[in-house]
Amino acid sequence: MPHLHWLLPGQPRTINDLKQSNLASVRLRAAVALSGLLNSQFDISMGEDVSRQCTILTVGKIGGDDIQRRAAKWIDQISTAKASKALICLDYTDHHLGFESTMSAFYREVLRLVDVCICPSSTMAGLLRHHWQGPIRIIQDAIEIALQVPKQVLGSPITALWFGHASNVGYLKQFLEASFRPVERIRIIALTNDAGAQWFLRAAPVLPANVRVELGSWSVQNMLQASKYSDLCLIPSDPQDLRKAGVSSNRLITALALGLPTAADMLKAYAEFSDYFVDIRSKRLTA
Repeated sequence: MPHLHWLLPGQPRTINDLKQSNLASVRLRAAVALSGLLNSQFDISMGEDVSRQCTILTVGKIGGDDIQRRAAKWIDQISTAKASKALICLDYTDHHLGFESTMSAFYREVLRLVDVCICPSSTMAGLLRHHWQGPIRIIQDAIEIALQVPKQVLGSPITALWFGHASNVGYLKQFLEASFRPVERIRIIALTNDAGAQWFLRAAPVLPANVRVELGSWSVQNMLQASKYSDLCLIPSDPQDLRKAGVSSNRLITALALGLPTAADMLKAYAEFSDYFVDIRSKRLTA
C-alpha cells in the first residue's frame, strides 16, 4: 500500500491540528490533501519525522524557526527517502528562491532531490521555472469557509477587517501610516497570530486621528465572527516586494467568500479577480 508523508514543522498528531494552523500553506494545502486521502488506498503520516515506509514524500513549507537544525534534519531525511526510491514532491508556496531569506539555502539544496514541484499559481510556477526545469503541477489553495451573503450597506462608523500571518503585519502598518486617509471614522479589526500582534504593538504605528485598530487572535471561527460586524475587508501588500511574487490568491478569495466588499493591492495572483475588488491605492477606497 502506498504511504504518503507530508513533511511539516512541529509534530501535528491529527489532520485537525493542521486545520488549526495559522499557516495557509498548512491549512489550505496539507490539511486538505491529507483529508482527501483518509478513505483512500494510501497510508498517511505528517510532521518532522519521516516514516521509513513512505513511498511518496511531500515537502511542505519549512519555516524560518531554528532553520539550521531543521534544514539539516530535513535534507538528511529527504535524501534517505530518495535513496529508498520514494517519489519526492516539493509544495512550493513562497518564492524564497527569488530573494535571499533564511530559507533560500534550503530550497536551493532540496531542488537537487525533488522529482516534481507543486505551485499554488501559474505566476509562482513561472517564477520557479527559472530555477527548476523538471515537472511542475499547479494546485490552487482550497477555500476554507462556506460562502457568506454579500454585505450591502455600510455601518457607521465603518468597521474594516484585516487578517493575516505575522509576515503580513508590516504591510498593514505601512498602509495605515503612508496611504490610508479615510474621510470618516473607521474601526479596523486586525486578526493575526501572537507574533504579529506583538510586532504591531512594538512598531506603534502613527495612525490617522479617525482610525482605530483593535487587535485580535486569528482563527477561522474568529475571522467568521469578526466578518459579521465588518463592513469591508482590507488587504494591503506591496506588488514590488519580491516576497510577494507568486503568492496565491487565497486571502483575496477568503475575503470575497466572507461576503465583504474588499480593497486590495493589485498582486499578480489577484489580477484575474480585478472586477470583484477595489484597488486599495485608488481614490475609490476613500471616496
